[in-house]
Amino acid sequence: KKHSELLQSAQEEMSRKEALIQELQHELNQKKEEVEQKKNEYNFKMRQLEHVMDSAAEYPQSPKTPPHFQTHLAKLLETQEQEIEDGRASKISLQHLVTKLNEDREVKNAEILRIKEQLCEMDSLRTEAEQLRERNWLLQSQLDDLEREKNSEQNHPDHQQLKNEQEEMIKERLAKNKLAEEMLKMKADLEEVQSVLLNKEMDCLRMAEEVERTRTLESKAFQEKEQLRSKLEELYEEKERIFQEMEMLRKQVECLAEENGKLVGHQNLHQKIQYVVRLKKENVRLAEETEKLRAENVFLKEKKRNES
Repeated sequence: KKHSELLQSAQEEMSRKEALIQELQHELNQKKEEVEQKKNEYNFKMRQLEHVMDSAAEYPQSPKTPPHFQTHLAKLLETQEQEIEDGRASKISLQHLVTKLNEDREVKNAEILRIKEQLCEMDSLRTEAEQLRERNWLLQSQLDDLEREKNSEQNHPDHQQLKNEQEEMIKERLAKNKLAEEMLKMKADLEEVQSVLLNKEMDCLRMAEEVERTRTLESKAFQEKEQLRSKLEELYEEKERIFQEMEMLRKQVECLAEENGKLVGHQNLHQKIQYVVRLKKENVRLAEETEKLRAENVFLKEKKRNES
């Protein structure tokens, strides 16, 4: 009965390990899908970034472009690529570990089946031993009766038969001793299986820790990608503001060109001088207003970055 309980405990432990392996396999498949999704998002961001950099290259003298922006951005993208490669390597390591656990599970299942067959054989031997014990008790009782009869009747005709039965009892006792040795060996085998199961449990715990570390790395990569997206949005906004400023300056240039055409048509020297002075004042005012707008844009950009 004790060995049957040990076998049942080993089978339950193996079932729990199989459930844990299936759960980890499911989680590994989810990680594969998440890594593939992150890779697609990363490629999409790279295409957007290339488009933005191509557009920004048309305005190399723009005062709104931060210094060393492309260098810092390249370093950031290199870091993102390295973290994605680390996640892919972690995924491959988890796949190898799950494969090894599946192989070990098949070996242990075969070993448990073998032990189960041996236990069935032991149950049969134990039943036979019980029968032999009962027969031994009966023979011992008969022997006692014969001994009593022998005291009163020395030449009992069944004396030789009793001797033969005693020899048979000795053989049966030897057989029972051999059976006990086999049961002890089976107990040692079960203890070895439990030790192997404990080692597999430790492997599963280490694999769970690796999965948690992978989840943490992916969360960090996601946060940094969100920061990159925010920076790209700021770059789009800055580009739009620069475009609007250039459009406003273009209109002002057209207006000045039109006024200049009118100035060329003036015949009075005094009128020309007054008009030139007025144009210079207007240019100074426009330059101050443009510089004020640029300073305000820089302030708003820094404020938004600090808030994020």
